[in-house]
Amino acid sequence: MNAIKFRGKNKQRGWVYGSLVESKHSYRQSLRPHRYWIIDRAMSNGGWFTACRSFPVDESTVGQCTLAQDEVGMDIYEGDVLEHRGERYVVRYLDKYARFALTKPGVVFAGVAFCCCRVIGNIHDNPELMGGE
Repeated sequence: MNAIKFRGKNKQRGWVYGSLVESKHSYRQSLRPHRYWIIDRAMSNGGWFTACRSFPVDESTVGQCTLAQDEVGMDIYEGDVLEHRGERYVVRYLDKYARFALTKPGVVFAGVAFCCCRVIGNIHDNPELMGGE
């Protein structure tokens, strides 16, 4: 069984990968003001869960791994920009279809398999790849 992985951008460390935790409540907001965390190392002891290493991440950068890889074997995440035969697409999760898809303005479900594409960046670090600022 494949583990579900996430990534998010931390201000100090850059991209971090692991499990996603959303904290809606905190007993002391001043200690944990962030809402989304990536945990990359944890342990369990008798039913208790302890996060050994966790990093606050910007909510807008959080993306789930698609469990697919590009043509060179890189994991593909939500928000990645993929290129196939000169065309560029963004990987998005579409709730309506309950699946990941390659999209671009005017195109949903490009008829291209992830494994035939190459990751060339992501929309957070390289918005210019899709015509953004």
